[in-house]
Amino acid sequence: DDETKVQQVSALDHRWVGLVIGKSGETIKSFKKQSGASIEIDQNLPEGMPRAVIYRGTKKQVTSARKLVETLVARAKEDEKNKNSTAPVGAGMGIMGRGPA
Repeated sequence: DDETKVQQVSALDHRWVGLVIGKSGETIKSFKKQSGASIEIDQNLPEGMPRAVIYRGTKKQVTSARKLVETLVARAKEDEKNKNSTAPVGAGMGIMGRGPA
């Protein structure tokens, strides 16, 4: 039954908390509005431990909210991976190719 209220908790690496919350809470507010679910992040956990994201609402709302958060984090991880694996454009081009002054 889609109207049944559920609560789900998922782990979020502490480095993504700021990203999910967004500037002045804009991102998380927008996700709450889009999904209709309540989304809370429990940050009262030891340093380095993943944070707990608590989703509450109907199954459909919770699924939607989780998808929004997971997509955002996946995109950020992808960006980070791409940044780390490719050298900046023009890196090492500083001195090469110039003849004597």
